[in-house]
Amino acid sequence: MNGAVTLGRKLLASIASQGRIADVVGWGDLSYLFSGGEAAIYRFIRDHARKFGTLPTRDTIQAHTGESLPDHVPETPAYWLERKTQHFVETSLKRIVEETGQKFLTGPGKDPLKALDHLLAEAMALSVRRHAGNLFDFRDALNLILPNYVKAARGEEKHGILMGWPTLDGMTNGLLPGDLVSYVGRPAAGKTFQLLFSAHYAWWVQHKRVLFVSMEMATPVIVERLSAMHSQVGLTPLSQGALTSAGVGRLKQGLVAVKGADQPFWILDGNLTSTVQDIILYARQLAAECIYIDGAYLLKHPTERDRYRRVAENADLIKSELTPIGPVTASWQFKRSENRRQKQKEGYDLDDIAYADAIGQLSSLVLGLFQEESVETLNQRRVSILKGRKGEVGEFNILWDFQRMNFQEVEPQIPVDLRFV
Repeated sequence: MNGAVTLGRKLLASIASQGRIADVVGWGDLSYLFSGGEAAIYRFIRDHARKFGTLPTRDTIQAHTGESLPDHVPETPAYWLERKTQHFVETSLKRIVEETGQKFLTGPGKDPLKALDHLLAEAMALSVRRHAGNLFDFRDALNLILPNYVKAARGEEKHGILMGWPTLDGMTNGLLPGDLVSYVGRPAAGKTFQLLFSAHYAWWVQHKRVLFVSMEMATPVIVERLSAMHSQVGLTPLSQGALTSAGVGRLKQGLVAVKGADQPFWILDGNLTSTVQDIILYARQLAAECIYIDGAYLLKHPTERDRYRRVAENADLIKSELTPIGPVTASWQFKRSENRRQKQKEGYDLDDIAYADAIGQLSSLVLGLFQEESVETLNQRRVSILKGRKGEVGEFNILWDFQRMNFQEVEPQIPVDLRFV
């Protein structure tokens, strides 16, 4: 292989083997991290992604650049990017300090004030480079927008993580890294079932790597619900051992099919993932493409003990550090209301989310679930869109069928049925 197995080559090999177009574009220009043969590889990967909409293989990279990459690199591109960035910052800081000392802090003409100005200027330039992924040059808009437009015009599969409800999927065109979706409802409103429905759809239909974190229920309970949903058998007879022979057959057939799934569906007990940082570590280690957190308001915080500030801090951490790995869908609670029936008539809004205003502010999409059990809700439930990515509000109905664990949308809404605020 041409060149040592450096952090840079490990990063590039990881991108080539398991990277995503969204990462290459979303991270911005990382040319500053590479030099020599590594720079040639990176330029080729980036140019190939822009021109063809796919990432090149290692063989293609070697054929065009004359440079080869490690055959097997564990961990995700995000992991190696963090390692490479840390190394770059460390070596750059050492160089800046050394240059500053030589130029301004030695000899008879030393000038500490100029040294300080030089340090600040170089440190600022380094900081801008490090946050290149948060900056976007509009001159590159064609490379970002056109591939998605072409896919939409051709009627190809949406480029984001779908939720399984046509109204939302048509409204959002799929969820992307950086998106936070919040389900909000009172206890026992059905948040877990709807979270599982969306997670199962992304996994089984879109073949995405799913990480589902349960803060409220033990793993066996989640597995039982997911098994019933996948096999389309009643949850109650499954938990009570009262399935019909046909139901047992569907259960076995469904769970045998699960063994052949091409992507994993990871379920983590909240006892093992008590903080956002824990989930970040698991998401990176498991290369999750989408993350679901049931009962996110129960997450702990390493330093904050006040419940309200803790929830606000965790919502900010989820948005800033977890969603860049993959879109996050989380469930929260509405505040307690002295007159719930009156509130249901008047309607809930973002101000009714319990503990923290930050949840509504940081979320790309907020869905309200607040219908109580009644004759009307035996077979259907209404989902309210309290906030859309572009300001949409409205509602749609889903099936509430526990005999076949069917929570599909009843009648998809067309765009004109949604209101913009």
